[in-house]
Amino acid sequence: MYPSLTAVKQPLLAYINTHKLYKLALFLGGAIIGSFVAILALRFGTAPLLKRLTNEQVKKQVLSYRKIMTWWIIFGGVLLTISDTFTQGWWGPVSAYIIFAGGLMYQVKKTHRVVEQALFSEPTINQKELRNRKFQRLCGFWGNILGVSCGFFFLILGLVNSARLTFS
Repeated sequence: MYPSLTAVKQPLLAYINTHKLYKLALFLGGAIIGSFVAILALRFGTAPLLKRLTNEQVKKQVLSYRKIMTWWIIFGGVLLTISDTFTQGWWGPVSAYIIFAGGLMYQVKKTHRVVEQALFSEPTINQKELRNRKFQRLCGFWGNILGVSCGFFFLILGLVNSARLTFS
């Protein structure tokens, strides 16, 4: 009545293993693919911000920071790939991630400082607006902390799963 799971699974796995995107993903590795996704998120995430900004000088500065961040993400992906490929154990990938995350947090902090000055430079006595500004600052801060922490957690999880890090 219904085909067996193995009868369906085998041709599907054969197709996936010969597909060009699968081969490209194996060649590039997870860090490079993650970098491409991060660059897309950076591009799509800054687009609404650039529409909201009215000062052309601030827009140019944000675009400049976005370009620097893009190159930093590419550098981080390559660094993580090299550290995973050419080292044994946990120290290489962890050191590479700390360097990458530190540089990324520095760039994000610089961008936030410019954006906050541009968007929140006008004083307001409206309590709703003040709460909204405080909420946005808190979300930005904790979003960065959560993002870097989750990245580090999953790095450690990956190292444990690949037996490069053991707790004995």
